[in-house]
Amino acid sequence: MTRFFFFALLLIPLISIAADTVTPKFEVHAAERFAKLALACVGKEYPNKISHVLNSDADVAPPRKLTPAFCGC
Repeated sequence: MTRFFFFALLLIPLISIAADTVTPKFEVHAAERFAKLALACVGKEYPNKISHVLNSDADVAPPRKLTPAFCGC
């Protein structure tokens, strides 16, 4: 077990150097898929699950008023 631990410690710098040299590749298909997911939510308010702490009656409102930036997503 100890040998494995030391071997892993030796590999960590090598892995981080290799990760820094990899250039991310833009994938058109993946970008289109994520864009479609985001656009599908734009006008959709419900169903919605809000994790919201209520401090008073004023905090009770529909998602479009509580979190307008994220409404539909």
